Amino acid sequence: MRLGVIGLIPSDFLAVDDALMEHICSMGFTGIVAHIAGDPLKADPAALHHLKRMLDRHHLRFIQLWGWYPSIITTDPQVRASGLEGASAIIRWGAEIGAEMIGLRPTSMSPRGPWSPDPANYLPETQARLIESLHHINRTCEQYQIRVGLECHALTPLYNAQVVRHVLQTVASPWLKVNIDPINFVADLASAYNSTPLINEVFDVLGEYAVTAHIKDLVVEDNLVVHISEAPLGEGIFDIDTFLRRFEALLPDGYMFIEHLTPEQIPAAAAYLRRKLNDLNIPIVE
Repeated sequence: MRLGVIGLIPSDFLAVDDALMEHICSMGFTGIVAHIAGDPLKADPAALHHLKRMLDRHHLRFIQLWGWYPSIITTDPQVRASGLEGASAIIRWGAEIGAEMIGLRPTSMSPRGPWSPDPANYLPETQARLIESLHHINRTCEQYQIRVGLECHALTPLYNAQVVRHVLQTVASPWLKVNIDPINFVADLASAYNSTPLINEVFDVLGEYAVTAHIKDLVVEDNLVVHISEAPLGEGIFDIDTFLRRFEALLPDGYMFIEHLTPEQIPAAAAYLRRKLNDLNIPIVE
């Protein structure tokens, strides 16, 4: 597999310099994910093109471009239209600067943000609006000939592998794929303490749609009522071995991205991942 990183590219793409690129390369990463800061409709073309030039100079692959946009599942038609406009802008920018694919989130019914919980996220009518929005996004992907890796999570309308598969089968688009991230589906203590069945289910159900994977660890906090939190690699209870073996068997040339760590934590996580892959006899494609 190939190793990539999320969280080292600053929101100000013009601040990306040779030192940062060399630092990323020194840890064995060959691909990155970057996030447009603010409204993608107002993104700075010069900054985006600067980032791409710097990546090319250091032979780093631009795997996914992300960005923020309003809810694409809300009942408010104006907000939803604005969300779709923002998502479409990210797709257009990604195609223009040569990103290999786009990362998009399903958003939430919560007014507090795209990853905030809300009971309406699990309603059939919410799923229907998401499917409608994904049809719109699919048309933009087809226009610009670029894939999307959907991010899924237990707090969103894409809350488990079976639901994600149903949505993707309904939209039936060759452009819409998924980022494999089993920890995002951990919603109870049983799955947290024994993640192996969940990992296998995610790969069995969604493997044909996978484009990349995100790796992290998890812990169960000693705090009422239930607190399941992400943790740096090697510091939790997630079955990393099974996750790596399944991804390697599925996409041996695919990218495994370290995510959700501070820049200071990433070197140790990268070293841990490389040691783990070596112990499992999984080759790293440089």
